[in-house]
Amino acid sequence: MKNQNTIKTSEKSIIFQLKKQHKQKQNELIARNKKLLAIIGHDLKNQMSTTISFLSLLKDEILDLDTIKIKQYITFSLQAADNTASMLDNLLEWANSKNIGKSYQPEYFVFNDILVDEMKNIKLYASQKHIGINSKVSEEVEIYADKNMVKSILRNLINNAIKFSFEYGHIEIMSAKNDDFLEVTIKDYGVGINTEMMSTLTSTKNNESSLGTNGEAGTGFGLKLCKEFIGLHMGKIWNADNMNQGSEIKFTLPVSPQ
Repeated sequence: MKNQNTIKTSEKSIIFQLKKQHKQKQNELIARNKKLLAIIGHDLKNQMSTTISFLSLLKDEILDLDTIKIKQYITFSLQAADNTASMLDNLLEWANSKNIGKSYQPEYFVFNDILVDEMKNIKLYASQKHIGINSKVSEEVEIYADKNMVKSILRNLINNAIKFSFEYGHIEIMSAKNDDFLEVTIKDYGVGINTEMMSTLTSTKNNESSLGTNGEAGTGFGLKLCKEFIGLHMGKIWNADNMNQGSEIKFTLPVSPQ
């Protein structure tokens, strides 16, 4: 009888631990999804702001604009609207994912192809501050990663570089293959960020976001999500301490399965 009671107690303990582990994983998944939804919402807001800005300019200045300028404003607005639709597609894909195992889908692809696409999408935001973006990334190097996550990483980091750059500045994007990883550098010449600030912005305990050079607001989730996505690829993200000389954010992504 004593042995039976001991077995029952042991079974209850195991069941309790399993339930506890399940609850913990469930809470982690919910927190992860909240972060993801927050940053996608932030990206959507940026694109909608671009659309509204150009349409407002068109509305206020249409009587003073020539046909070429009107067509340009409409084209910019349509491009931003297309980007918004694309992001909504991504949102639906993530919403249908039941867990991180399903949403994380790595494959081989040329990194520069994704970068070129994201630079086209971000061109509108950069043009508003008259900022040039120069890429020196290899056109051939393949990586093994989740395309949607890489798109989000690039979109957020380049957006941040624009956000903290001064008008008429420029941004440089470079890459170098180091062993089993591709090291990517995004450098701007804006207000800069030091190591302590970088650590604070990527901390899960902090939701603060600094204003951009033109007062641009943020959600505070961008760098956190980048850090999480890069971590899922066994990579890392850091910055060179160049306060008052701009920011030099670096991150790594694998060129083969880890």
